[in-house]
Amino acid sequence: MRLRIFVGLGMLVTLVAGMLLSFRVGLRSPRRIATTASIPPHGCEPIQYKQVVFRPGSDPTGVDWDFCPAGENEPSSQSVHVRGLHGNEKNAWTFGPSDYIEQFDVLGLGSDGSQQLLVVEGSSGTGDYIKWCVLGWTGKGLACWPHPDVEAAGNGLLKSDEDFCCKDWTLKFSSGEIVLGRGIYRKGADGNCCPTRGGAFLRLTPKDREFEIRTVWRTDQATYEKWLRSAHVRGPEPVDIYPKPTLKENK
Repeated sequence: MRLRIFVGLGMLVTLVAGMLLSFRVGLRSPRRIATTASIPPHGCEPIQYKQVVFRPGSDPTGVDWDFCPAGENEPSSQSVHVRGLHGNEKNAWTFGPSDYIEQFDVLGLGSDGSQQLLVVEGSSGTGDYIKWCVLGWTGKGLACWPHPDVEAAGNGLLKSDEDFCCKDWTLKFSSGEIVLGRGIYRKGADGNCCPTRGGAFLRLTPKDREFEIRTVWRTDQATYEKWLRSAHVRGPEPVDIYPKPTLKENK
């Protein structure tokens, strides 16, 4: 009888010790899932996952691009979530929800080895409107690097009988530069599908964690359409299609 009691007590002690050990291991396990794996919102599905080193020498920050299917009263949407810095599970930045994400790329524009995140949000409407941001470290935290007024710069290329109708810019990136292109319409005459006056272009380059417009120019229609279709992301060379020079440079 005493032997049975002793064996039973031994088994009980072993079981309790195992439970305590499991509990302690669980407490010691670091909760780094926020920066090492994609965690889509409830009901959404991950499309792509990236890691970005926003600050040199720091741990990579997890960023995921998610698709959320249409609900009973809501359309489908896409979002980009920048996970919390330093293991914090709260989102540090969110893009969207948008109709879709056009671009989702990690850039290396910092001379100090820092990285940035380019996100271009697209819309499915007639205007093809976009929202874009180069998210990077500014010294005070994460922020979209500022840029000049691209609308004013583009409007400076238009003649009195021209406009941009109802279409937004198209953004392409290459070799540390952003190129924005936009179709030029004959005001009140061209259909929204078909600009006939060529294209307007802006070239933006980074400097001190912000962008400046380096070149503004326009091209003929064939060159603009070729640029839209091309996988080559740099803008076409300036083409003088009017008697007066159309190339303008910020100095």
